[in-house]
Amino acid sequence: MALKKYIGSGGPDQGDLSVAANWSPGVVPIAGEEVVIDPDDSTENITKGLTPGVIWGQTLLAKDYTGTFGNGTGDPVVMGAEQLVIECGSENVYIKGVASPNHIVECIVRRMQSGSGTAKVHLDGTIDEISISDWLVDLNDMITDRLVISPAVSKSPTVRSLGNDQIDLIFVTGGTLVMTEMDATTLHQYGGTITHGSDAACVVDNIVIFDGVYTWNGSATIAVLDCYGGTFDASQSAILRTITKLDMFENSTVNLDNGVPLATTVTTFRRFGGVLTLPAGSEVSIA
Repeated sequence: MALKKYIGSGGPDQGDLSVAANWSPGVVPIAGEEVVIDPDDSTENITKGLTPGVIWGQTLLAKDYTGTFGNGTGDPVVMGAEQLVIECGSENVYIKGVASPNHIVECIVRRMQSGSGTAKVHLDGTIDEISISDWLVDLNDMITDRLVISPAVSKSPTVRSLGNDQIDLIFVTGGTLVMTEMDATTLHQYGGTITHGSDAACVVDNIVIFDGVYTWNGSATIAVLDCYGGTFDASQSAILRTITKLDMFENSTVNLDNGVPLATTVTTFRRFGGVLTLPAGSEVSIA
């Protein structure tokens, strides 16, 4: 398939993905074609023609591009792509993956430029797999099979799940994950910091911790919690909650002392080592 490059124009059609004159070689991309967003004016804001209507092939937001891509969270670029790579230094990128089968198969966020502390990538819709190695990334109304947060060298990405995100599998090796409203099946933590919000809609069924810090402020039941290392901290929120199955191993720390008697019920508990902190008088119900 041919390569189509967005180069932009200085006229009234500037920032419009649907205008052929904004593309080289003068034709709007068709399904399956490789696409590069790299306008001649690297600061050009792309805010019009935001629904391409076809599934692009490999798509790159080039590292030298610093304009805004999309027109805010309420008017994102609605697209499908075989692979979307975000390297640009844009202050804000707004993308929504269209519904299956025309969705984004893979999205890679690996920012190649420094930017202000307010710069964000906003993702929502359907994206099969998301890999994040840098930047501040907001997820909202996401449907994804796999989310990987793995920092690049000397980088520390922050990912925020803002609402109604449905994720099958999460891997975190570093950086920060803040979960406000998320329905996740399984989470593996190998490092970094995870904050599980207090909203009842924030649910992670199965959690496996090897390293890092997981702070649990939620009220939804955790079905399985396996702590091989790192820290699981449930001391911050004085609410009633349940862990159906908890296994602790030698290098782990589990703090269930939130100062409230009988606040945490653990149905099945096995301790093979590690440091366990309970409320005063061991006032935690272990059935």
